[in-house]
Amino acid sequence: MKLCRMLLALALSATVFGCASNIKKADIPATANPSEEISKLENSIQEGYNSQLDVLASNDFEKARYHLREAKEELAKNKKQSEVLEDVAYSKAYIQRAEDTASDRRSKILGVIDARNKAVVAGARQFAPTQADMAEVDSRLRNKAEKLDKLSAADIAEFNLAYSDVELKAIQNKQLGQAKARIEAAKDANASRYSPRALKNAEVDYGTAENLIKANRNDKDTYMMQVAQANKSAMLLTAILAETNRGARDEGVATKVVMQNEKIKTLSTQLNSASDQNTQLTQEKARLDSVNSDLNVAVATQNEQLDQTTAEKNRLDAEKTRLDAEMSAQNEKLSAANMKVNFQKSLAKAQAQFSKDEAEVFQQGDNVVIRLKKIQFASGKSELPTASLAVLAKVKNVAEDLGPKMVRVEGHTDSVGSEIINKTLSQSRADTIAQYLQTSGIPQAKVETEGVGFSKPLASNKTKEGRAQNRRVDVIITPDSSVTTDSSNE
Repeated sequence: MKLCRMLLALALSATVFGCASNIKKADIPATANPSEEISKLENSIQEGYNSQLDVLASNDFEKARYHLREAKEELAKNKKQSEVLEDVAYSKAYIQRAEDTASDRRSKILGVIDARNKAVVAGARQFAPTQADMAEVDSRLRNKAEKLDKLSAADIAEFNLAYSDVELKAIQNKQLGQAKARIEAAKDANASRYSPRALKNAEVDYGTAENLIKANRNDKDTYMMQVAQANKSAMLLTAILAETNRGARDEGVATKVVMQNEKIKTLSTQLNSASDQNTQLTQEKARLDSVNSDLNVAVATQNEQLDQTTAEKNRLDAEKTRLDAEMSAQNEKLSAANMKVNFQKSLAKAQAQFSKDEAEVFQQGDNVVIRLKKIQFASGKSELPTASLAVLAKVKNVAEDLGPKMVRVEGHTDSVGSEIINKTLSQSRADTIAQYLQTSGIPQAKVETEGVGFSKPLASNKTKEGRAQNRRVDVIITPDSSVTTDSSNE
């Protein structure tokens, strides 16, 4: 194996030095600084890549790179300056000849070169998914470089299409690579089983963005909004899948938890921003207070400047008053933001108390609604079933945690029977649950009831399932604002 490597190195060296005799070295003064010359040469090599010498004149360009490597190794080994500069001179000569050759060839396939440049700019040589494709097309173009005059229109069209395809893949990878990685990782983690809806949404958004890029690759504004949506859906897929804990939690519940966390995160960000603004206003107020204090001393000690100083004091007083007003307004915003954050935390805590078949907990304006599903009253009766006591105990605990300003109990029925009978029955059932809450510790003055009958259905009363959904009790809790603004309530 070592022998093969030595023979290969000797063959390459013989080829390069054999060719070197056919080219005139560039003129470099014997007194030139080798380090500076090598630095200039490295810049020229990079410019050569930018000018696509690596495909239009690959032989001379590779020889230029070879002599540059030789010069750098000789400099590192403290070889004679003349030896280093000789390799630099040959490298410069080969670069110049490569540029001359490329200039002639470039004019014959301008369209292909433009297509290749677009692929390079798009990052085709930087990303693993497109590196191999780019290298393959480049190899075919190098093989044709010396016979560009003989390229047919079909050949040129084929190269244009090949580089265009590589460019498209590079753009799609740059914009959607992270989303694709998240989706593939989710699939490997069995997302099709644990979070199928989130997976489908992510795949649909990814496919839409991919197609938009394909149709509008040169118009970034057209597809960036959908790219952002695809990346967001992929991130949500990752979060929801993790929240399901491999099926331990239903996808619907996991989705609500993730969205709730996102809402809390957004509100917390707004709260932090408001806090920062409040800090700045406080600092500015302190500075103006200090200035105002200095001016008060000046008024007392410099009577000759009384008028001017008094006017400045009045101006600063007015500015201070303005800042006090801004601080007051900012504090109100902080209070409102705190209320929203703590309300959302209280809502999330309440939602966690109930299983999916016990109750649905959601926000309705400034209220928390607990829609009871497991209060199984006997048909036509309003006596409280023993089996429902555990669920009602949870309702009482949630109400107490929220420090209710008011608790409203609404009874609802299906449309079977007359309006009067259903309204009476729904009122009686609402009163029964209200009585339980009152005897469990909720003050009577804070509890009110209403029998709605079948006037507010959630679903059609024409089906058994719809009627079952309409037979319900809603407990509507209006939290006390002093509780929802208290962060100790978490």
